[in-house]
Amino acid sequence: MVEDVPIIETAPVYSYTYDQILIEGWSRAGIQSYWRVPSWNIAFDVGALPWRFMDTDYWFISHAHLDHMVMLPILNARRWMMGRTPPKIIVPKEIVPAVEQLFAAWMTLDKGPQDCELIGVEPGDQIELDHTRFVSVHRTFHAVPSRGYLIWERRKKLKPEYQSLTGPRLKQLKESGVTLSEEVPFPLLAYTGDTHSEVFEANPDFYRAKILICEVTLCHPEHDRSKMRIHGHTHLEDLVELADRFQNERLILGHFTAKNSLKYLVQRVQELVPPALANRIVIWGLAEEKSVSIANK
Repeated sequence: MVEDVPIIETAPVYSYTYDQILIEGWSRAGIQSYWRVPSWNIAFDVGALPWRFMDTDYWFISHAHLDHMVMLPILNARRWMMGRTPPKIIVPKEIVPAVEQLFAAWMTLDKGPQDCELIGVEPGDQIELDHTRFVSVHRTFHAVPSRGYLIWERRKKLKPEYQSLTGPRLKQLKESGVTLSEEVPFPLLAYTGDTHSEVFEANPDFYRAKILICEVTLCHPEHDRSKMRIHGHTHLEDLVELADRFQNERLILGHFTAKNSLKYLVQRVQELVPPALANRIVIWGLAEEKSVSIANK
């Protein structure tokens, strides 16, 4: 007998949709962070593992702090238990040996397999998702080896030399076998993971992504920004200083400290951030709502 079993809720999941792109997840500093875009079959970090995330195949890990990676052995074990194919786990290349040791320890303790495709990456690497999308790997700045990720979509664009031609002329050229278009990658979504704000100057394509998911761990005026920089975290005031450079249509702020309420972060955004940027900001995770957006609907 085949029985329909409801989704087992194992961790909170908030969601936000922009331009038909659904983003799900949860993120608070030092507690747990995990995100996914289900339609693209990708996830970022695995500080917890909602049951509905289990079938996601590509897992891009920003760094190995526990609140971002502690559930990785559970992901592998749960996929095996449910008869799924091994997931693809993308991590900073420097930590691959330690992650392999982690898997070996759990196989000894748990007596079960830790099957996955473990892929170590460096800045400049690319991971192919399908024929339409790929992920580029970027340098970030944290207390441990870390990476950021940017999802690109391959789009076709008319070559510059043909853009002034009329429709009939373009049709004639196409029928004669001339290649009129070229592939142009478009930055869809960037994920910074934990990092200080130098990440944007080091990776200017992050400014252009349609959607940017970035950390803002602290926002209180008494928080020491220089100390935050040493530990590899971003203060809201760091974004304010870069405000005129963000071209993103939506800027999702996650990984906020549990020492302050998210309502306080909303208040600080309203106080500090220029309206041109504040209108595009989404504050992730207030308990009363799936997400709270400063952005105009």
